[in-house]
Order: sequence, then structure tokens, then C-alpha cells
Amino acid sequence: MRITFTLVAMILFAMAGLSQEATYGSVTITTTNAVTKEVNKRVIPVDEVTQFNLSAYITEHAAKGKVTAYGTYLIEGEQTTVAFNSQQIQDAGGLDTYCKVVEYGLKPILGVGVESTKTLAGVLVKRIVSNSAAESLGIEIGDVILTVNNEEVNSWCDLRRVVSQTEVGQIVPVQFRKDGLVLSKTTVIGGKTIERLTFGPCIEESIESAPYTANGVTTASEIEMSVYPNPTQRVANIRYTSDEDAPVTFFVIAMDGSILFHEEYQVVNGDVFINYNFQAGHSGAYQFVIQQEDKVYVEQVQVID
Repeated sequence: MRITFTLVAMILFAMAGLSQEATYGSVTITTTNAVTKEVNKRVIPVDEVTQFNLSAYITEHAAKGKVTAYGTYLIEGEQTTVAFNSQQIQDAGGLDTYCKVVEYGLKPILGVGVESTKTLAGVLVKRIVSNSAAESLGIEIGDVILTVNNEEVNSWCDLRRVVSQTEVGQIVPVQFRKDGLVLSKTTVIGGKTIERLTFGPCIEESIESAPYTANGVTTASEIEMSVYPNPTQRVANIRYTSDEDAPVTFFVIAMDGSILFHEEYQVVNGDVFINYNFQAGHSGAYQFVIQQEDKVYVEQVQVID
């Protein structure tokens, strides 16, 4: 399948309850020697993971046996999950070289950090993300969230589960207690993207069919992304071309995860053309995202005064 996407976009990261600028996490690599059966485990901390050549390490050790790599890390608000097991590829004949394969997913966020109450009735708000769905409701630290989307939330796990079942851009009711009063309001669920990283065959570039390269990572999909103009002072033109007939949803998302705009578009004769006009006062970096079924295409646009 060939998809050509032309737009302004980047990546959204989304945790179910709270999105915040932070750095933490690690990746654990386990190798099992096929001859000696010796097992070695190596943990790559977040402050080293961007400099560590996972592809080269996996290629070297997969030649000797089985390699698995799993983990999640967050760098300045951008989350990456790593999931790899060499066994299936090796059963099919193996590879001489393993390269990164990157996909993106879009996840919803409410924008709060919470803990259970002593009575286990609702969750106590401990942190609020600026410009988030929660802040738009008027929720403040010390308030108690009782229900989200008409479901009770009595723990952080409850909140994460309920929010994860919503859609980015969905209008949902939220009930919360503030200063002894129970309030019911609606809000638009925010979103960010999560990067999913695994390893597989390297795509060889040719004149006839050159692979798409994003952020230095060659992917198996032939995807072309562009926007004009970028940077822009106000207006951005987006073109999305696909051989899939499924409708697409276009999002404009601020870097804090708040939704500026979202709308569904039909693919007509393989194309979607979008003209987006930023409002006065908007400047800095924003994310344009197109979601078509389970695929997400993203890049960043810069708005200048």
C-alpha cells in the first residue's frame, strides 16, 4: 500500500491522566546465547538511551541468539515505547542487519495528576496541566473528580482506564466536587502522540522506490509529508493523499496537548486538501495530526508573528 501524506504535523504523546514535561524511564535488553544458553540483561537509562545504538546492539547479539528489548521512556514530554523480540524474525530466517521501525499512536489526556481519597469516593487532584481539558473545567488542586464520561473514578487506575476509552477531541461530561459543591461540566479531551519503536528489516533505497525518512529513521511505508508554508504567519495548507477510502480526522494540537481544532474529512479521489488558519495571537510550535483508522501521521508547524 502506498500512502502519500502532505501536511504540517508532528507527534502527540498521550498519557491517560497526566501529560507533563518530564524525563524518566529506561529500556531493558535481554540476550540469550543460542549455544551456551547464557542470559545477559542490560538496562539503558533514559539519559543514555538517545545516544545508545540499539540497532547495532541488536544486530550484533541477534547473530548469536535471541534478543528482546522492552521499555518506556519520556524525554521532555515525548513518550516512546520499545517492544522487540527477535524470535519470530529468526524463525523466518533472520536478518543480517536490524533497523529501527517507528510508528505513532494518538492517545487521550485529561491533564491531571491524582490520588485516591481516604473514603475511596472519587480521586483527589494533586496536579493540573496548564491549558488542559481539566483546567478548562475550572478544576484546581484539592478538588475531587467523581465521574468522567458518566463512569465513577475512585483511583488513579480507574481514571486512566476511563480516559483511555475516550477519543481525542471527544466532548465528555465530568463531575467533580469543589468547596463542598458538586459540579457537572463538559470538556474536550486533549491528546498527544506516543512513539512506538521496534526493529526489523532495513529498507534499501533505490531510484525507483525511495523510502520515506523521518527524523533519520527509515520506515517501510512510502509516506511523504510536507506543508506550505512552514514556518507560517497564519495560514497553512495541507494535502493528504491515500489509496484508502476510510475518512480521516485532522487535529491541530498545542504542545501542551490541548486541542485547537479537529474535524473529519472524506478522501475524495485519493486526496484530502485542508486549509487551516491560525487565530491571531497563536505563535510557536503546534502539531498537525491526521489519523486514518489505526494509522497516525504527524509533524510540526511553526507559527511566527
